[in-house]
Amino acid sequence: MLNDSLNFWFENKVIHVKEAPRVLYQSFANNYLYPTFSDVDVERVIAREWIQWFNVITDKQKQLI
Repeated sequence: MLNDSLNFWFENKVIHVKEAPRVLYQSFANNYLYPTFSDVDVERVIAREWIQWFNVITDKQKQLI
C-alpha cells in the first residue's frame, strides 16, 4: 500500500534529512500522498494515473500563486 511505502520512507530515509525539508515532505505527504491511493497497492498504480494525479496537484498549486 502507498501509505506503507510512505511510512517506510519517512522512518528510514527522511529521518536523516534536515528539519526544514523533513517538515516540507511531511506536509506534502499529508496533503497529497496519504489521502490518495491509500488503499491501493502502489505497484498497481499505472503511470497514467500517477501523471493525472500529479497534474491535479500542479493545478492546485498554480491556483495558490
